[in-house]
Amino acid sequence: MGRTPAARGRRRRRKAVVAHHKRLVCGPNFEAHTREAMQPPL
Repeated sequence: MGRTPAARGRRRRRKAVVAHHKRLVCGPNFEAHTREAMQPPL
């Protein structure tokens, strides 16, 4: 469960992220969530 820092956010909560995006596709948290998922805390 740890090959690359990029795969970490991509394969961490993919289903949860998709569900979250569907819940607030047009929201202020959308950009924040996407940025956090793209650059997770190392």
